[in-house]
Amino acid sequence: MEILHNLFLGFAAILQPETLLFCFIGVLIGTLIGVLPGIGPVTAQKLMDYRVKQGRFTSVDELKDAKLVNSSTYEKVKDLVEVR
Repeated sequence: MEILHNLFLGFAAILQPETLLFCFIGVLIGTLIGVLPGIGPVTAQKLMDYRVKQGRFTSVDELKDAKLVNSSTYEKVKDLVEVR
């Protein structure tokens, strides 16, 4: 019975809103890494850190203006992303 109790406590901890948010952010970073050319783990983390600190992106140009990606990466991704 103790095993079931511990299992229940584990699920209760995982299903907290902040834990789910971190899981979502992890999935988003993984998606960025897998889809956008020139975006690796370091750049993806920079994008997420910027987004958390500054809020929503206002334009695609912000990627370059805020020096989140270099010019060649910006040219590769500018037509693949949009700000809504």
